[in-house]
Amino acid sequence: MFAIAAPLYGQAVDRYRADISAKRVAADLILAKTRARTASHSQSVTFDRSTGTYTLPGEVNPDHPNTTYSVNLTKAPYQASLAAVSFSGTSAITFNGYGVPDSAGSITVQAGSSQRTVAVAANSGEITIQ
Repeated sequence: MFAIAAPLYGQAVDRYRADISAKRVAADLILAKTRARTASHSQSVTFDRSTGTYTLPGEVNPDHPNTTYSVNLTKAPYQASLAAVSFSGTSAITFNGYGVPDSAGSITVQAGSSQRTVAVAANSGEITIQ
């Protein structure tokens, strides 16, 4: 019984981690878009695939007020990686003062064999998880 259940449990955990990682990325992209629109100035999100992190330059980390807002997806509870990041050949996206992104693109997060992709539409800035 255990031999059958263990792989299924592992796959379920990987799916959960990929889902929560994608939801966190999407939420932070929405935060950047909203901050840009509210302050009427651009806000970027910069991704680093090699470390599995992303930052919102100029945004203060609510947990550590003296540091820049940064998320490490390789740590708990996410334990995921950035499998792919593509915004017109760069690893950053910038929302202008109207909340419109400088380009369309996507971020793919991976936990084990499970992947989820967060997509950003070019003209509307709509953020979806696929």
